[in-house]
Parts: sequence; structure tokens; C-alpha cells
Amino acid sequence: MILIGLALVVITVMRVFFYETLTSWGFTLTSNKIEVDENLPNFYEAVKLKDADWVVAEANYYKKKYGFQFVRQKVVDKLDETKSAKKPISGIAWYNLLANPSYERQFNYFPTDMKDREDFIVDGDD
Repeated sequence: MILIGLALVVITVMRVFFYETLTSWGFTLTSNKIEVDENLPNFYEAVKLKDADWVVAEANYYKKKYGFQFVRQKVVDKLDETKSAKKPISGIAWYNLLANPSYERQFNYFPTDMKDREDFIVDGDD
């Protein structure tokens, strides 16, 4: 506890008395807001139909089969109305591991839209 307190005192002293020097060396604590203009459209206008359909299918399956949602219904409804993207997102648009085909193979995940999906899953449940 004393070490943490001592470290905070040293940091505060350095910040107050040596701010100019630390800034010139590239060490600084600032609250500058960085604005990046990538000229991208709204997310719902940039997501590919294939990706939007994937999320909608997964969300509907899990809601119907298990009664839970991993995506808000509002997002699912908006994605269900998605039209073809003029400036689509490249790569994987989701932070869901199973949306990445590489992880899908590594985890031996069977997508919810796969025909006869239950026949491929061996879980010891008769």
C-alpha cells in the first residue's frame, strides 16, 4: 500500500514540476479529443448483407431455441431491413468470434443456418 502511495506522489510531483520536460520527451497526460474523419457511412449502411443476415439468423435462432439474445432486438430489426451497402465494411464487422470463419473452424462451430445442424452436434444428450 505504501508503494502505491509513493508511486502516486512521484507521479504527481513529476506532473506538476516537470510537465514541460516530460512533454518534450513525449510523456504527457492530456484530454485532447481526437477526431478522425474516415468518410464512412452509418454502420447500418456499411454492413454487408451477408454479415447482416448472419447476425439476424444467429440472433433469431438463439432467441427461439434458448430464449436469450446476444444482440439487442432493435439492432436485429435494423439489420434485417439492411439494403446492399454502397461502401461496405471490409473484413469482419463484428466482435463476435464466431463471425470469423477461421475461429468457426477452430471451435468446430456449426452455424445456425446449417441444414440438419443438430445431427452434426455430438454432446451426449439423447
